[in-house]
Amino acid sequence: MFAKALKYQKIKTALDKNTDLPGSAKINITDPDSLFMKRNGKISQSYNAQMVSSEGYIIAADIATGNAENDMEQLSKMIEQGRINTKVKPDKVSADAGYFHGSGLEYLHRENIEGFIPSPDQVSKERKDEKDSGFEAHYFQYDETQDEWICPQNKPLTFQREQIRDGKKTTIYQCQPIHCIKFPDRQICCMKKDDMRKGFRRLEVDEDADLKHAMIHKMKTQDAKLFYKKRGSQIESMFGIIKQSRKFREFLLRGHDKVPTQLKIASIAFNFGKMIREGLV
Repeated sequence: MFAKALKYQKIKTALDKNTDLPGSAKINITDPDSLFMKRNGKISQSYNAQMVSSEGYIIAADIATGNAENDMEQLSKMIEQGRINTKVKPDKVSADAGYFHGSGLEYLHRENIEGFIPSPDQVSKERKDEKDSGFEAHYFQYDETQDEWICPQNKPLTFQREQIRDGKKTTIYQCQPIHCIKFPDRQICCMKKDDMRKGFRRLEVDEDADLKHAMIHKMKTQDAKLFYKKRGSQIESMFGIIKQSRKFREFLLRGHDKVPTQLKIASIAFNFGKMIREGLV
């Protein structure tokens, strides 16, 4: 009877901690703070570990806020942790495509930190060795005086409406059907199925569009690519060493209060190992 009551209490605690999850979601009653995440094609009980590196050392380590499965809104939190730990504000930051999000780009702009973050679409195309069509959203130019976006064929997309999606405002602009119909290669521009079916191009522009477009164009330059390429030998290699060489592939503790501590201990051990190899201690 006691065992059953204890199990019911664990279930209640897990449900209370995961009230926002859909009814079909799986919950682990032993460690309700962890989530079932998809990694390398497999679904497993996981925590989303975050790290920041500088000069070959880990300067910040934590679990994603709310143990979110994606990294989109983690950039400012991790940079701020690095600033607190080192008492130094970075002038340049690189992060993978998972961090390409309006909140992170706004933070970099506000703090005057130069960012190097490719968009997920850009990374996908480079992996497939595909080129831009020239009609992606970042090739459209905004005319503030007319509140219009001008397409690469010099045709205007006029304001249609505003909508709220995921708590953020998105503005819809639309090209006149007559302009799209007369364009012989409109299937190149009307990339979305809905646009092709209707016969004209639409743009959904969020409040961070200018920052996103500027970042996309910057990451196409050779200098930005060379700077971003350094990530592979920095933070990615650290994850590889800790997980593969040190065999640290799972947490021994449970709960959001304890797991970050174990991650930080592993980071401290990595830093000490590097200091020993470099003869600093």
